[in-house]
Amino acid sequence: MTHSIPLTRGWNLISFPYTPVRPALADVFQDTSVSVVLSYWDGEWVTAVNEDGLWTGTLGEVSGGYGYWVMTPTDEELVVTMKGSARVRIIQGWNLLGVIGEEERDADAYFDALDWRVANTLEAPVEDVDNDGSWQKIRRGEHGTLYPHKGYWVWSNGSKPVSIHSSRRSRQRQFA
Repeated sequence: MTHSIPLTRGWNLISFPYTPVRPALADVFQDTSVSVVLSYWDGEWVTAVNEDGLWTGTLGEVSGGYGYWVMTPTDEELVVTMKGSARVRIIQGWNLLGVIGEEERDADAYFDALDWRVANTLEAPVEDVDNDGSWQKIRRGEHGTLYPHKGYWVWSNGSKPVSIHSSRRSRQRQFA
């Protein structure tokens, strides 16, 4: 299945609902002008910079279900073919996540097993990621809506790692 994710000039906080068929950065962003991709996995930043078509850094590929900061100098569409599964690992503290699957989700229901407290996302892409006026905060118990292709900073009080995984066939969120 092919997904189209709109990118606006500046920093975009996006996610992939499933893992791309070809997850290497050079394949995912091949027809774009994306210059930097950042993510936050297991409490660590992973980063990549595109220098003349060669991606360098600690991030080599994207995975469905995680959130990504993506910098682009132009407005463009990111078109990615994905397979119907994804799996993410949630830790205590901040996690950069997306929605697995193609449907809007209730935040309380989706993050229920995480012992989560708050999720933050950008209302719109910004040139300066410190621009606090563009942040939307969703708190536990408020039944906020999560959207596919958006990225979310999620705080989890959980003391043990949790995995979220889904397959396109089942279309259900499962915790392990």
